[in-house]
Amino acid sequence: MNLCKTLVAAATALTCFAATAQVGPSSNVVTAELKRTSSDPSWVTLSSSNFTGGAIYTEPQTFDFAVRPTNSSPSIITKGKWGAVGGHSNNNNNGGGNSASFTPVLGAQWVSFLWGSPDPYNSLTVNTNAGSQTFLASTLGLTATGDRSQANYVTFRVAGAATAITSLRFDSSQQAFEFSNINSAVPEPGTYAMLLSGLMAVGFVARRRRAQSAGEPRLALG
Repeated sequence: MNLCKTLVAAATALTCFAATAQVGPSSNVVTAELKRTSSDPSWVTLSSSNFTGGAIYTEPQTFDFAVRPTNSSPSIITKGKWGAVGGHSNNNNNGGGNSASFTPVLGAQWVSFLWGSPDPYNSLTVNTNAGSQTFLASTLGLTATGDRSQANYVTFRVAGAATAITSLRFDSSQQAFEFSNINSAVPEPGTYAMLLSGLMAVGFVARRRRAQSAGEPRLALG
């Protein structure tokens, strides 16, 4: 029973530490970062299993109402499929409409994507297990002029009481909100290392208690 209590206490302490170790105002559930780079190490393929609504396009396609995210300087290109929302009648090969949702890997602590040709009527809502936050292109520091030669990576990380990002919702009242190269991650290696260290400490205490109990003198009977 004491061992069970110790395990519960250790797990609770580790959970609290992981939840409060995030950077950002305590009133927010996510923090946002803006980064313009030439490459991204990996990405999640958009499919009907993780993306609902909007449209999914293959890389070569470009339309009057939507264009695959690309940045001219430095050069950043879309890898694989890309998505868009924006209310065009032809923008319906995944459900269409002015809104779409992406579901990251379970337990994702951060999600990033390439935001193409930002417009003032684009908005992004980041949903977490502790609440939601909505961002406009301008509030992230993006130049929201619809420039098709501009694209920026944006990253959202859990903060405050949030421990997982559950979904991203893309909204656009006009044509269009384009995005690609989505990437997400489960808890970072440091979090796992912290959890492993805690469990090893609990195991050490348990073994020491057993050793001490085995070495205690026993009372003679009779």
